[in-house]
This record gives sequence, C-alpha cells and structure tokens, in this order.
Amino acid sequence: MDAASGGGRETFMKQNYQEKTVSDLRIAYIGGGSRGGAWTLMKDLTQAKDLSGTVALYDIDLEAAKNNVVIGNAIPGGQWHYTACPTIGEALTGADFVIISI
Repeated sequence: MDAASGGGRETFMKQNYQEKTVSDLRIAYIGGGSRGGAWTLMKDLTQAKDLSGTVALYDIDLEAAKNNVVIGNAIPGGQWHYTACPTIGEALTGADFVIISI
C-alpha cells in the first residue's frame, strides 16, 4: 500500500508521531532471554521518554524470556510493554525494528 491509498510510512507517522514523540512502536528482540543484553535494552528504553510501545522478546529458552517480561514490565514509567513470544514468527509479526542478540 502506498501513502496515497491510506497506508505505508506516511500513515504510520501521522498516527504515531505527535509532539515530537513516537508511540506504538513494536520492537522484536531475538535473544530476549538474555540477562545482560535484554536488561541493557530495557534500561536504555527507559531513558527515551519520547518513545513508547511493545517489545516482543523471543528466545529458545521461553522461560528466560518470560522472566525478562516480569522485569521489564516492573520498570517504573511504564512507557514500554514487554511480552514473551513462543515463536520467532510471532515476535517478528508487525515489528518496526528487530534487534538480534544471540
């Protein structure tokens, strides 16, 4: 779909970019069960007050990703929501950005 037909980047920007903030971003984090990398990303995202959205964590160790969901969703400020995805396809679906840390 192009911008003229109501889709594409222009529509995304109009719907999600206002007052120098971007909301409803979706980040897929492959390797999201890691402690160091995932926790660093969470810390960095809390500093970006002009961004918000969802981080979909995927890891071959689903329980580790679920543990990181608990940590991420407990961070004060709440501009990011963390979910654990059982499949890589689910994590990638609708992603605006993909981070691979394996």
